[in-house]
Amino acid sequence: PTNWRVLTIGGFAIVFLVKCAEVKSKLALKRLYVNNEVDLAVAKKEIQITVSLTIVIFFSGSLQSYFFAE
Repeated sequence: PTNWRVLTIGGFAIVFLVKCAEVKSKLALKRLYVNNEVDLAVAKKEIQITVSLTIVIFFSGSLQSYFFAE
């Protein structure tokens, strides 16, 4: 994305409005925060449901793990 702003912040996600030069359009980008295997399963299910909707196009996705030492 070349330009973005936060639309909303929730307990498990942030939704951004982004302007993507690649598709020359504005897109909603949702960043999900996953802290454990149960949350991961819920996030994957949400992605499956979202992709199945005809009004939503799934543009891209990735999984990243972050580990913090105390």
